[in-house]
Amino acid sequence: MFLTYPKESIMSGSTVSTEKVLETVGGFGWYQLRLCFMLGYTTLFVSMVLMVMTFSTAEPPWKCTLNSTSCTLNGTFKLGDENFDLRCKLQRSDWEFAVEGDFDSIVTEWDLVCDNAVYVSIVNSTTFLLFIIGSMLSSLVSDKFGRKTVVYPFGLFACLCGFLSAFAQTYWVFALFRALAGIGIGGFTICSFVLVIEYTGEPYRSRVGFSIWYAWVLALALLALLGYLIPSWRTLSIATSVPGVVSVIFWWFSPESLRWLIVKGRTNEAIKVLQDVARVNKKVPPDDDVVFEKSGITENQKLGNIKDLFATKKIGLRTLISWYCW
Repeated sequence: MFLTYPKESIMSGSTVSTEKVLETVGGFGWYQLRLCFMLGYTTLFVSMVLMVMTFSTAEPPWKCTLNSTSCTLNGTFKLGDENFDLRCKLQRSDWEFAVEGDFDSIVTEWDLVCDNAVYVSIVNSTTFLLFIIGSMLSSLVSDKFGRKTVVYPFGLFACLCGFLSAFAQTYWVFALFRALAGIGIGGFTICSFVLVIEYTGEPYRSRVGFSIWYAWVLALALLALLGYLIPSWRTLSIATSVPGVVSVIFWWFSPESLRWLIVKGRTNEAIKVLQDVARVNKKVPPDDDVVFEKSGITENQKLGNIKDLFATKKIGLRTLISWYCW
């Protein structure tokens, strides 16, 4: 259950830690649930923009054309079948895709098979490479301009690029928008996780942090249904990206990072946000002249480096496992 913190107030002029003030205004209440919903909704469609590539690059079976004299095989051949690669030795007029209904993908539209099959790998690899770059870029930008300033613009950028990719008339234009979408997805994913846990009390932090990833699970389930109902890759790309654009309205209802505000000396804004948290959670708000402890959250604190990921055998093992999972 939430809303279980005692209704104690933070006295005027007192010095408090961020953990203490979060406990007082409600470490997990309706305010945090609202924030989880907004970030979860955005995550749902941002993740779909990434995973829709499974359907956009789907390769259907093939079969011999009726009038072919060179291809006399009966039946259709899908990926994994013994004769699947046989078509690469035939003239293009001797075989055709065995599609049902209105199904299409970038593979069928631009004939990305045989020697051209590598282009499917290129667009997928480029998207994930730019995902990594977006993650690193968002860390730098968010430290300077704030988490909120990164989360929604990057999420909006990802959805817009996913939407525009649906109108690409050439492979290279499509690949460009997919790569740019990777930057937005990577930047959004990292900062959204940080933003939601910064407003959550320590007892609930791990569970709330993991809850954001439930949106990815839901996205997988919904995408499977949408992929079944929408056979066209262009229409599917539009259907999975347009709802994400709506999330831009959450900008006006989401707070800036509490710790970032304190580090930047914008304590008045931090107090106003905490007062809003207390109001929504039905707790006693802090006074206007509360002083925050800056222990552990100084702007010029020493930053870590990649060596810290292997400081001990245990940490190094966890690092390698995390890399493998990603």
